[in-house]
Amino acid sequence: MVAAIDPSIKEDQVRITIALKDGRRLEKYIEHAVGSVTNPMSDKDLESKFARQADDVLPADQARRAMDLCWDIEMLQNAGALAEAASA
Repeated sequence: MVAAIDPSIKEDQVRITIALKDGRRLEKYIEHAVGSVTNPMSDKDLESKFARQADDVLPADQARRAMDLCWDIEMLQNAGALAEAASA
């Protein structure tokens, strides 16, 4: 496997080419990756990603509390509450 940066494509673009042993080449190009400005993640996608990332670190109820605080962060009187909620 060889990975190489292609300076001709933009940050939110992806191009992958796989060369198979039988000589075939499989290619995939994505114009705007999920999570880019042009193709933002939905709230559901963000929550799912957060839960997957937190799964090995926090119990589910604690991860949910931290996520809820993130959604309402502008309402927090003390940002330390988020740090406390996310502390394992």
